[in-house]
Amino acid sequence: MHLRGETYQSPATGRAIHRQVFLPEGKDRCGHVILLHGLGDHLGCHLRAAELFCDRGYVAVGIDWPGHGRSEGKRGHINGLGETFSLLEETLDWIAHDSPSPGGRTGVYAHSTGAFSLLHFLARRHRAATGQGQVRDSTLFDWVWLSSPLLRPDHGQPPLLVFAGRWLAKLAPSLTLDTKVRPDRCRHPRPDDAVAASREMDGCHHWVNAAFGGDLVKYARHINDTGLALAAPTSVLLTQGADDPICPPPFSRALFEKIATQEKRYLLLPGLRHEILREPGNDSAISRIAGWLDEVAVC
Repeated sequence: MHLRGETYQSPATGRAIHRQVFLPEGKDRCGHVILLHGLGDHLGCHLRAAELFCDRGYVAVGIDWPGHGRSEGKRGHINGLGETFSLLEETLDWIAHDSPSPGGRTGVYAHSTGAFSLLHFLARRHRAATGQGQVRDSTLFDWVWLSSPLLRPDHGQPPLLVFAGRWLAKLAPSLTLDTKVRPDRCRHPRPDDAVAASREMDGCHHWVNAAFGGDLVKYARHINDTGLALAAPTSVLLTQGADDPICPPPFSRALFEKIATQEKRYLLLPGLRHEILREPGNDSAISRIAGWLDEVAVC
């Protein structure tokens, strides 16, 4: 796998956004996978996912959200969910016009808040097409992998803060809030690698601005209905750590039941928390995910 990083000036956001492109080596290239990371982390946290795709001949491409990783912006500050939609559109445009390997199949890997954004992005497209009496273009993605999707942003948050969230979003959109998400809630610590496990050392953080936090709470009211936008012939995998305290299994199971396509699979992974690809002892989980990819992502 060869990594190519670049920073571009995003027309939609007006900010310098860091893009990473992972190129397979020694294999015929057969398509693309978009990588969408979660709130507080960055693409570097998802190298294992990129390896899985490059091993199968896919070019993996993603961006660090504004205020994350190497992208410009105050840490954790995203100007609403609409900004993530625009960046997803820009990434699709890069695949169509600027990729070194145009054509082929297209998949998407979306983790946590990245999955939240993806679901609402697809739901918006679905509503627009349906409202115009068009047959929905269900081939935007041939397959979708939802990794520990964030579905209830209010879960585990102080009730008073959730109640005040919509007012803070309007009155103080740039106010920085603590998400309360720490490494031990995301994954089991590695006793032999305590330094690397700290979020300060690996470039992650636990901040969000009031504007984006308010959008998360507002959009979450209709999160399960977004499953209707995942229709045939798209194949869907939803991976869920059984011990995930951030996005517990009952939430993802409810979404899974609403996903329209019959080509769907729910993997409940015992003993794992939120970041399943960064967990120690996750070999069995990786094997099950690889098996699914070998079924649906064949070149």
